[in-house]
Amino acid sequence: MDVGFRFRTVFFTMSSPILTHRLETSVDQEIPFRLGIVIPLKPRAIARCWPEVEKRLRSTVASLRRQSSADWEAVIVGHERPEFGEWPLPNLSFITIDQPPSTPEPGGRITRRSSRQDKSAKLAFGMRCLAATRAITHWLHLDADDLLHEHFVTTVSRMVPFDISVVRRGYAYYPCFQRSMCLDRIDRFCGSTVLTSDRWWIDPASPGGRRYTSINHRRADEYAVLRGARVHDYPDRGVAYVLGHGDNLYRTIGRRIRVWLEGQFLARRDDAEFIKSFGPEGDR
Repeated sequence: MDVGFRFRTVFFTMSSPILTHRLETSVDQEIPFRLGIVIPLKPRAIARCWPEVEKRLRSTVASLRRQSSADWEAVIVGHERPEFGEWPLPNLSFITIDQPPSTPEPGGRITRRSSRQDKSAKLAFGMRCLAATRAITHWLHLDADDLLHEHFVTTVSRMVPFDISVVRRGYAYYPCFQRSMCLDRIDRFCGSTVLTSDRWWIDPASPGGRRYTSINHRRADEYAVLRGARVHDYPDRGVAYVLGHGDNLYRTIGRRIRVWLEGQFLARRDDAEFIKSFGPEGDR
């Protein structure tokens, strides 16, 4: 599906007063559910193929556009604004971050550490900017290539109140083969699987009034235990983890080969439920 885009571009510096402002709400005060979605976009400098990064982002945004509920606000945080042309969604913004982008090491090698640091900074920056202008009750960190189920926001709204929720079941999607595969522990692999309440992040003693810059999806249960919270499992297959498109960052060559084999031989083509729920029309 070819979706047109026009981004509302917002620019903040890391020292702007807006970053230290937080909407003051009482713990007991009820405010309408609103899911804040922060999408960190990798820098062009470490992208293997920038047009592919833009294409995957278009699919991610299309999955937001298809949501059955409009109770969400999203922000894409990056160094370079993707070129999408016209675009009509009023609840999606693009924010430019002014810190230097991660760069490859000598020889062109991209490390997971530098990529993770870049991503964490963008997540924290996006949350602060969005919280300063919108009344957000819950948060999702969404990778710029993953897809959400068309009823994702609606389902989350029916789950409140909760402090932390994990999407345990979902799909692996291989756009190069146009195939998908069910995953029953997607939270072990995919960073787009942790939902948190806004109260979870608030810590007045921390810089900017926030406790963390991000949450490791593999350790969500540990964070919950430390905070004395109970993890609520998302009740459906809510996220599609997109793999094998050439710009994933894998630990080893063996992992890259394994992903290729999974997409070619284990995943299913034209899974009707997956196509209906996630609609990756742009790859078909």
